[in-house]
Amino acid sequence: MDNVQNSHTISQKGVSLVELSVVLVIIGLIIGAVAAGVTIRKSAELRSIITQVEQFRVATSGFDDKYDDLPGDMNDAHNYWGSDCDATASNCNGDADGDVEMGSGADNESFRFWQHLNLAGFIEGEYTGTGSGDDHIPYENCPATNRTGGGYHARTHTSDSNTIAQGTNVSVGGFSGNTWPNGKLLTPTEANYIDTKTDDGDPDDGKTHGRNSSAGGCITGTDPDRTYVRTEQDNRCVMFFDLE
Repeated sequence: MDNVQNSHTISQKGVSLVELSVVLVIIGLIIGAVAAGVTIRKSAELRSIITQVEQFRVATSGFDDKYDDLPGDMNDAHNYWGSDCDATASNCNGDADGDVEMGSGADNESFRFWQHLNLAGFIEGEYTGTGSGDDHIPYENCPATNRTGGGYHARTHTSDSNTIAQGTNVSVGGFSGNTWPNGKLLTPTEANYIDTKTDDGDPDDGKTHGRNSSAGGCITGTDPDRTYVRTEQDNRCVMFFDLE
């Protein structure tokens, strides 16, 4: 009689194979859902970057059509926006030489670029128009990406290198100590995806360019035969998008 009771007690405490299978299936579904969620989120972030860049292109073109100047480079901006831009006219105004140049402090066309676009009603947000050198602060003096730690930089580059694309462009990347382009934001596969969706997938040709952050490892080879290092899974890329 005791043996029967003990056997009954053990059977109550044990887990059947069916129950174990159900638990494993549930765990698998949870893991799959989490992985799918991460993939969906990353895809949404990349699509958001593509959308934002196109908005910046349209905004810049609209600004140029209206004022016959590039934002940031406009030499009579203070006549339109006064102290909303800056108390000192020379700080607000650019030099109208056709380039968006990096300055220092209040005299910085690269940061005034975003402020002018906003004051003219072409982009949303509120930007100070000031910054020391490459000192970027997303939401304060430059737009931010939906991916944490990322933002946008506007500038005319007169030369091309493994980290900089020549031309007047908007670039996107991560900010390390607020300095551009030290931060890492995109993997080479993600950079290649953006390049393919907006251009030709070639980091050197067309209107979209891929470049290395300070960490390197995004682009390999030499111009004109550079390619994305798609075996590298770390965030190592900076992207440049021509405005003109």
